[in-house]
Amino acid sequence: MILACHEAANTSNVLQKDAYALVQYKPLPTADPKETTPRKPSVIMFGIDSMSRINFRRTMPKVYKFLTRRGWYEMQGYNKVGDNTFPNLMAILSGYLPDSAKEKYLKGAGYLTAYAEDECDINTFNYVKPGFVEQPVDYYYRPFLKAFQGEMDTWKCASCTLKYCIGRRVQSSYVYDYAKEFAKRYVDERPIWGLFWSSSFSHDSYSMPSKMENFTLQYLLDFKQDGVFKQSIVIFFSDHGARYGTLSSYSSGFLEERLPMMFIYLPPWFRAKYPEYVKALELNRNRLTSNYDLQIMKHIVELGQLPSSPKLPKASDCPQCQSLFYPVKEIRTCAEAGISEHYCTCQPYKRISADWSDRIAHGVIGRINDYLWGRNFSSLCANLTLSYVHKTEIKIETNMSFHDELATVDVAFYRTKFKVQQNSADFLATVLYNNATDHVDVNLLNRQSITTM
Repeated sequence: MILACHEAANTSNVLQKDAYALVQYKPLPTADPKETTPRKPSVIMFGIDSMSRINFRRTMPKVYKFLTRRGWYEMQGYNKVGDNTFPNLMAILSGYLPDSAKEKYLKGAGYLTAYAEDECDINTFNYVKPGFVEQPVDYYYRPFLKAFQGEMDTWKCASCTLKYCIGRRVQSSYVYDYAKEFAKRYVDERPIWGLFWSSSFSHDSYSMPSKMENFTLQYLLDFKQDGVFKQSIVIFFSDHGARYGTLSSYSSGFLEERLPMMFIYLPPWFRAKYPEYVKALELNRNRLTSNYDLQIMKHIVELGQLPSSPKLPKASDCPQCQSLFYPVKEIRTCAEAGISEHYCTCQPYKRISADWSDRIAHGVIGRINDYLWGRNFSSLCANLTLSYVHKTEIKIETNMSFHDELATVDVAFYRTKFKVQQNSADFLATVLYNNATDHVDVNLLNRQSITTM
């Protein structure tokens, strides 16, 4: 619904315009009187794109303070598993199953579902993807926001690339208002699940969240006033940290990108009923965890099922991962958590300056060119050539000393950042390199930046 106020004497002079998406009531389904199931907690997930643990404390200290209150648990060892939003969210929602397993599980368990995301141009399931053929949840916000963008003026600040405002409001307020209305209408009546994602103020700017701090805090206080925290499990999280820009260029940039924030709140009744899950979360706060461990969602669904109901499958891409409601191993490898070497933050890398180290970048470029040629892209893509190497680092294994002189090893993991001559593009690659045979096995490759020539 779009409302406009205009001058009485001149209807063409619109003074202000605003838009609202209404959460229309859906009646409760008829329950089977023979079935008695345990109480099902509602789950509300709030996501802020590109927000690392470090930058969250830096830009939103008031919100961070709110999330340290009783009942909240910060997963301080939370490590991303993929490059951008899509793979990291898919690992949480479905464990990379071929179809949207999450929605099927929730619908089958009697949950009413909602999904809202701002900045339509880069929506998780629509950016260079076809989107959904069928409406994925009971309350799907994208059609509303598309209409609002088409009918109302949009603005962005001078340094922004994404639209910051629609009409007279910041974009994220539409998503958060929808979350408020959805929760207020149903949270005391039936179990609900909602994912409310914002990228408009955080995706392209590491400092913009500081301007949204009081705004975000007020919404959390509103949810508290509305009783959401009495009934619901709340997850306040991100997909990854800054992947490019100023923060990624610092020495801490590697950690900034790979360690997103993750806070989990358990309501009082849930903490009282399941003290063993509280204890497990407390243990897991300082242990290595990944997106796949958010299988607490499947765990929560199972809590509300009959004892005879079949168990839900584990994450297909991480069979050793489990719900955070169970203690995670104190000594755990990235491989066991479904984290590839390129994203693993457990072991340090040390910069090297040996003459032979440039061969690694040349090997990576050769692999890129072979990949493009093998897929008949050579007519569309330039053959890459090395401009120079920014840095090369070697992984310090547990049997090596970081501060001692490094002996030459035949095979080791390396990280190399280099610039190619074409468009002055920067690449960062993690590779397994054999110094004896000069063979390069690329674990993962990211394009860091491109400068238009």
